[in-house]
Amino acid sequence: MIKNKEYIFFDCMDTIIQFPDMNTKKNWLRKNFPKEDFSNDPYLVQGFAYAALAYDLKIDPSELRDYLLVEHVNSFDELLQKLKIRYNKNFINEEVVNFTISYIEFLMGNWNWVEGAQKTLDYYKNKKLYLVTNIMYPYNKIIYENGIKHYFDEVFLSNEISRRKPDLTMMNNIMKKVGAKPKDSVFIGDNWRSDIVGSLNVGMDSIFINNKNSSIGNYLLEFGLKGFLEMDSEGKLAIRKDYQNLLEENLPRKTFKNKYNISKNEIYKDSKNIIKPITIKNVVNVNNISEII
Repeated sequence: MIKNKEYIFFDCMDTIIQFPDMNTKKNWLRKNFPKEDFSNDPYLVQGFAYAALAYDLKIDPSELRDYLLVEHVNSFDELLQKLKIRYNKNFINEEVVNFTISYIEFLMGNWNWVEGAQKTLDYYKNKKLYLVTNIMYPYNKIIYENGIKHYFDEVFLSNEISRRKPDLTMMNNIMKKVGAKPKDSVFIGDNWRSDIVGSLNVGMDSIFINNKNSSIGNYLLEFGLKGFLEMDSEGKLAIRKDYQNLLEENLPRKTFKNKYNISKNEIYKDSKNIIKPITIKNVVNVNNISEII
């Protein structure tokens, strides 16, 4: 798929670089904050260090994450001031702030290249390479201060351009800026919704780095669904919460009679006018980035 492509777009986190694994993060949380049960918090163990701030602000962590991914700031002080204004708060718990900063410093000090990533980037250095990633402050610094940026002709970071994948306008604007045409381009990433659905919707081929051996990723690739399904806490297939209202308003009620036994034919047939159909032949599924060489 890549051989005849001139433009290669890469995701960043868990595609070319990664933070410590979940057990390492849990151990750090237990050791450094034994009085709090942070080691069992799903957001924190996944690496979303701002989750504690969200709890202090009494908002859902996912809401704060979505905001931070498109908000450009240059310092923690600036970020805290914006949060106070946005959520009408005069005070944010200092202990929570210190914890958040400490956890972020731990993550930033312990990132690693994904195995095979540097070799892959070197292998394709004669093509036009671009980094397009959803990211929040201060993780931009990892890209700018550790030589990662130098592998790419240009980098596009969500919190610097105030748009995040899979935003269609964002992808179209990026491709227009670099002069890329969909037929000459391929997107490589590990997130089905952000990377694969986002790129396919602009007509670009995609390579799904299924490095977590994701069952939902395999399911989507096998049946060609549209990126609005996820695995729930019990490991069952369910509709993503952020799509439920849209789908329930537009799809036949029978589709939701049992959300864990969704007919793939129903979803394909009934959703074709809601989410742009994806031609699944344009996706290659690999387990590690080194497989694309």
